[in-house]
Amino acid sequence: MNKRRFVWFILLLKKELKKPLLWIMCLLMVLCTWASFSLTLPDATRRNVLIFVENKVDNSFANILSKRLIEMAKNKESVFNFKEISSRKELEQEVIRGKAECGFIFDKELDKKIEKGKLSKAIIYVSSNYTVKGTVARETVSSCFFSMYGEVLLRQNYEELFEDGEDKETVIKGIQDRYRNLLVSDEVLSTTYKKIDRNGNETESFVNGFEAGHDSLVRFTIFICIAAYIFFLGAERYSSEVKGFINGLTKKESYIFEFIMIFAGIIPFLVTGLFLRVYFGDGQFVIQSIIEELSWTSINFMICFLTINIIKKVSAFYAVMPTFLLISSAMFVVWFA
Repeated sequence: MNKRRFVWFILLLKKELKKPLLWIMCLLMVLCTWASFSLTLPDATRRNVLIFVENKVDNSFANILSKRLIEMAKNKESVFNFKEISSRKELEQEVIRGKAECGFIFDKELDKKIEKGKLSKAIIYVSSNYTVKGTVARETVSSCFFSMYGEVLLRQNYEELFEDGEDKETVIKGIQDRYRNLLVSDEVLSTTYKKIDRNGNETESFVNGFEAGHDSLVRFTIFICIAAYIFFLGAERYSSEVKGFINGLTKKESYIFEFIMIFAGIIPFLVTGLFLRVYFGDGQFVIQSIIEELSWTSINFMICFLTINIIKKVSAFYAVMPTFLLISSAMFVVWFA
């Protein structure tokens, strides 16, 4: 008896490997996974904001501003976790990959620009297209910058402010107007948009890089593809060939055959899914990935198995497929989120 079941498994596996649908679905899963990998969606739980100081001098304005922002984070005076990073390229890569909400590059000429009062592009703001908290971080950096700049401005204009014969109200109004203008304009915090591929190179085609910050999105894509293919395998239960074979079996044996049919069919798809998870480097250990895939497959398999034994018509079976996928999506959210 067991030998016959093993023969079923081998024959069904060989049959599955010869089916064009398997390879089409595998290719579709690869493309969908690559597409999800290529999106830039900052993790909603992350509040990392990166800073790169081009002119790393102890008493420079940029260095003091960076330290003040980091100190604000340590003292929990800001919702953001400000961190310094060693290079501009690394900052851009971290933002591209969704590891940071956004980043700020303090120009190497920042001190000279402050001395001359010409603040154009003093700080470059770097963000992805999908940032949700970047604007708030921008305001935080802007507020801290102008707080410090106000002190510098007063020192620079001290003599002018208290010069004999100078109209006090005119001077104060002039400084206030300049301050307001800097607050509402993009003169200091300039925003530059670039088309960047996932390797950090400028490109004409806009493909945003992604990586493990997308763990959930990559995993979701693979797992939903697995669930969908289990459903397609279940639909084979309604083919005349399978129906004719099952009719010659006992009730128990027909259930076992259905189980083996779906199990043998999903193995190549599971191997492809595991390869994708390892290749796209979602930070999971291989063993953990295997356990997760098997657990996910088992749950969806049981739903499919019950469905094909309750619904008697293939048209009705396909009609409930969207519901099946919605249930799988909800399960994923509950399980992994």
